Amino acid sequence: MISKVGTMGVAPHAMVAACHNLSAQIGADVLRAGGSAADAFVATTFNDWVVNPGASSFAGPLGAMIYDAKHGVTASLFGGMKNVSSPSGRWSPRDAAVGKLVMVPGAVPALEALHQRYGRLSWSDCLQPSIDTAEHGFIVPTLYANLVKSRASLLETSAYARTTLLRGGQPVAAGTLLRLPLVAETLRHIARDGAAYVQHGAWAHEAVATVRAAGGAMTLADLADYRPMWTQPLHGEYRGYRIAAPGAPDTGGARLFMAMLTLAQFDIVRLGHWSKHASSLELMTKIFRGIMAQMWLDDHATMSDPERVAALVVSSSRAIAANVAAPEIPRLTTSGHHSYHVIAVDADGLVVSGTHTIESLPWGNIALFVGGIPLNGSGSINLATPPGGYELAPLTASIVTRNGRFVAASGAFSSSLFPADYQVLSNVLDFNMLPEEALLSPRFGYFAIDLAKLTIDTHRIMLDPRYPQKLVAEVAAATGIGFDQGPGYVDVGMPVVVTRDERTGVLRGMTPEVLPEGAALGF
Repeated sequence: MISKVGTMGVAPHAMVAACHNLSAQIGADVLRAGGSAADAFVATTFNDWVVNPGASSFAGPLGAMIYDAKHGVTASLFGGMKNVSSPSGRWSPRDAAVGKLVMVPGAVPALEALHQRYGRLSWSDCLQPSIDTAEHGFIVPTLYANLVKSRASLLETSAYARTTLLRGGQPVAAGTLLRLPLVAETLRHIARDGAAYVQHGAWAHEAVATVRAAGGAMTLADLADYRPMWTQPLHGEYRGYRIAAPGAPDTGGARLFMAMLTLAQFDIVRLGHWSKHASSLELMTKIFRGIMAQMWLDDHATMSDPERVAALVVSSSRAIAANVAAPEIPRLTTSGHHSYHVIAVDADGLVVSGTHTIESLPWGNIALFVGGIPLNGSGSINLATPPGGYELAPLTASIVTRNGRFVAASGAFSSSLFPADYQVLSNVLDFNMLPEEALLSPRFGYFAIDLAKLTIDTHRIMLDPRYPQKLVAEVAAATGIGFDQGPGYVDVGMPVVVTRDERTGVLRGMTPEVLPEGAALGF
């Protein structure tokens, strides 16, 4: 495990935390130039898409939480994907047409909506750094080079990927310069025309043609009709703090809220931290399993009613707390997730915490490119989304305040995004950990995933290898839950967190400890 011990960022006024060093630097530069947290978030996110093409994509979803301290307002932005309107375009497991895997993306319209409401710099100024990165090139990190190598057989199916990522049949090597002129050209159009370019312009026309040639049924109207949503955030009290998370149709916020409301009914500090004490690890994993058993979270009709969702979050948390015995959970299937989280805080008290993703295996698991941008392949994990309907996005982000002052922002990605965010918040709020300690503390993850079969074993939970075997055996005996500690990489989530010292106002941030890239920078 690569641990970035000692690299926690500290800044007195403003900060950006991102999972790529160059992206974090660009975001911090935007803040220094007088940009708002929204400007920095836009600039950082676009650059993330450039330096990791295929691990995330603007042809995917985006979700964000925003806190405006100046006006005391919390907002939730939903940029999740939509299904195509044609019933015949809906993918099924028996369907071989990869074009049906592509859903209507929402990331660029969502960023435009964020910028229109909270931006200070021009839209084009926010995009110029990512255009420069694509045009002049960037040094390929080891992690990305390994990803390209592992997916070389898929990328071989794309003429674009063969000329950019597989040079002469060889995957781009770590330490080499990678230029993406076609991506730069695409971003120039977006800088000039905004989201209209990907909804009505040449990119939209090419995307429809590409999807339909691959057997899909996407239309220009599907792209043109997409609208991001400002949704009603979930709010709740937790031990004197106020937590806000995304509301429906985002399911991640509801899961996070249920976890925190359930945990509030127990004295976790007295039990001791779950990295050291069997009783608290048992409690935390049972809460996680109880929440994952709430089938209403996957019901589109329920999730379309924000008031009903808010009521169910409260009632379900009480029921889970009253009966934390692990319920039986149906077996699920997964296509895997690859995402990144960004947090931006400006000197005027605006905070943006959000996730962007391709929401499928890298390069959509289909390797279809439009203007150098990989399309998503998310239809396989959104089978229940009706034609023309929005997905129930699992993205989560949280913002914590006390007495109207910002205290913390967090978010996580990977398959273990929900349990990671839940544990990091408790580390910060219950155990008063600084961000670095909160992320370096051992934690558990999601259910064990068989990457060969793409199935989930709900009777096993991924667990940090640093847990001592004696403690693991004790909890397994008490709960009947099995734990997967490897060998190899064990996914226990990729959290990002920024906190603000309530006495001094100093900001501290940390990005995923297992990623060699990533920084929290500011001034």
